[in-house]
Amino acid sequence: MYDSPSGIPRKLASLTTAIALLALAVPALALDLTREERDFIAEHRTIVVGGEMDWPPMDYVEEGVYKGAAKDYLDEIEARTGLSINIVTGYSWPELMGLLRTRQIDMLPMMYWTEPRGREFNLTNPYITVRHYVFAKGRRTDIKGFIDLHGKTMAIPAGYAHIDYLGENHPDIEIIEVPSIVDAMDMVITGQADAIIENTASMAYYTEHKNIRGLEPAFPVRFEVDNVHMAVRKDRPLLRDIVQKALNEISAESTTEIMAKWTGNEATAKTFLT
Repeated sequence: MYDSPSGIPRKLASLTTAIALLALAVPALALDLTREERDFIAEHRTIVVGGEMDWPPMDYVEEGVYKGAAKDYLDEIEARTGLSINIVTGYSWPELMGLLRTRQIDMLPMMYWTEPRGREFNLTNPYITVRHYVFAKGRRTDIKGFIDLHGKTMAIPAGYAHIDYLGENHPDIEIIEVPSIVDAMDMVITGQADAIIENTASMAYYTEHKNIRGLEPAFPVRFEVDNVHMAVRKDRPLLRDIVQKALNEISAESTTEIMAKWTGNEATAKTFLT
C-alpha cells in the first residue's frame, strides 16, 4: 500500500496527481460561464486574433515581436478563460478587418465603433476610452475646430473610423487616405496635408521612439469613435460573450496599470478608463 517513493499511499498519490493535472487544465481566474460557453471553449480551444502592425503603444509589432496594451489584455483573457490565443500579424488594418469579415480570423483586440462595424461584427462593450486631438504643423492659430478645416486636407490611415465620422459630419474637409500613422504625420510635416487626428499616446510614442517632431495639438476632439471595443466574427456570439465576461473581471486598477506600462505615466493612463 505504501510503495510510492514518498511513502504516500498509492491511491492517494494517484488522486493528488489527478487533481494537479485538473488544476493545470482550469484557468486560475475561472469565470462564471454557462454550459454553452464552456462547451464552446472545449470545442474551440484555440482562437486566432489579428494584431496590428503600427498602432503603438496600443497594438503593434516592434522588431518582429507583437506587443502593446492589446497584448496585455489578450493575456488577461487567456488566463481567465482557458482559451489559447494565436496572434497573427503582417496585415494592414483594412486587411485585418477583411479577414475578420470573411471569418479567417476570430477576433480583433481593438476596434472603434461605427454603425457599419456594429452590423458586421460582434463588438464587446467598450473597455478603454482613447483621447484624440487634431494635430497640425507647428502652432497654427487658424485651426481651432473642425469648421476651420473646411476646405483644407486631413491625412488619415485607410480604414480608420475617423474617415466615416468626418465624411458624415464635415464633408467639406478633404480626406487623404494613407497607409499608416507615420505616412499621415509625414504628409502634414511636409505640407501635403493640413492636419491629422490621433491619440496622444501614439503621438508621444512616435515623438519619443521615432524622433518624429514638428506636430502640435491644435484642438481636442471627442466623438463616438473614442471608445475601444474587441470585435468578434459575426457567427461567434458565444465567443463575444466569453470575452466580455473576461473583460468585466479586469478592474480599473488593472486597466490603469496596463495603460501606465505603455504610456509611461499613471495620470495619462487614468484618462483611458471608460
